[in-house]
Amino acid sequence: MRLGMKTLGDVSFSAKIGQTFLSLACCIVLGCDPSAEQKQTETSGWDASKLEAELIELFHESDPYKRLLQLAAVLPQMNAQNAPGAGSALVESELVIDRSESDPIMSRWVSLDAPAALAWTNTRGGAQGRDVIAQAIYSWVALDGGAGAIAYLDEVSPSTERFNLVRNNIIKGVGAEGDLSLAIALLSVMPDDDNRQFMLLQLSIELMRRGRENLQAWVVSIPNDAPNGLKTSAFALALEILSGGDPGSAAQWYDSLGLKPYKRDNAVYALGGNYVLHDAAAGFAWMLSQPPSASREKALRDAAYLLLKKQPVEAHAFLRDNMANEGMGPTIYAYAHFYSSGAPEEALKWAIRVPGHQDRDKAILLPLQLLGRRDLDAAREWLRENSEYISERNRTKFYGEFGKEES
Repeated sequence: MRLGMKTLGDVSFSAKIGQTFLSLACCIVLGCDPSAEQKQTETSGWDASKLEAELIELFHESDPYKRLLQLAAVLPQMNAQNAPGAGSALVESELVIDRSESDPIMSRWVSLDAPAALAWTNTRGGAQGRDVIAQAIYSWVALDGGAGAIAYLDEVSPSTERFNLVRNNIIKGVGAEGDLSLAIALLSVMPDDDNRQFMLLQLSIELMRRGRENLQAWVVSIPNDAPNGLKTSAFALALEILSGGDPGSAAQWYDSLGLKPYKRDNAVYALGGNYVLHDAAAGFAWMLSQPPSASREKALRDAAYLLLKKQPVEAHAFLRDNMANEGMGPTIYAYAHFYSSGAPEEALKWAIRVPGHQDRDKAILLPLQLLGRRDLDAAREWLRENSEYISERNRTKFYGEFGKEES
């Protein structure tokens, strides 16, 4: 018989689901305390083997929607005494479940008996072991702001994978609900690498759930002298995230901060790309309003290339009309490079206008070689007419491939 037809006492399982959601709805309408039912179910008569059996059976429901509804009805029957039965069910069903099932169970277990839940996670390895410790720590932080998890971290060897899992989920957890100074302390001692960037992203996403102002306030709260360039990295990432939804507001926030030491490196770049995709004219105007720098030039060039890739029709029209404007020189390289594999004659017209000797060399070589393969006579003619733009390096490469004209 399917689990949906089993009985909980003298009430069918499906009816129990209905009662669970009906009780919650009544509490919302009437203003009662929904925790009263939770307190009652914590004294459930189910033992560990009963809980284990119910979970194992529902894990084999093929419809994920029905499976989660059944899980929502079973979890209130879980208490500190029978919780080990849930652990046994997770072990028994490891191959057929994922985090959508294990996460709610671990969250519930931690709320009932955090030390026991954490102790059980020590018995698991592999993918499930990583999943259950991650959710246990994340849920634990929500209970006490992170104090317990930090004390637990002190007992874990820094050289182990478990240390990284505990630390990373403390950081993620305090982003959702906790003491954000803990995140600053943990992130500051991490090297500025891909792992820390990923944790900054996880934390930023959690903060964004509570509103963009929370992410902005946290970034500003990081000390300017935080080790390993933490504030600079966090600021650039926040700009990239915020600009994905509302680049205009992100730009206003950037400008409102004035001259700050962390507003450097790739901050303009992080915002500029999203801004031009949203509004090309406003995005490029904002980048040009920033003080001239190598970062601004990189931002202009990369934003132009991104616009050409994502919105080629709009980009072609906008850039052709605006590349000659003051400060837009870096966009010429992007334009010439983007079209170099299409119409080489057109690309070469713009390549010779690229400012900067090295960039101009790069912009010229590819379309020149392509033109030589399509029409060698035309390529040689172009070389004669534009010899002042050809470096000795490019000349040598061209003749090395196609031979000198007289041959």
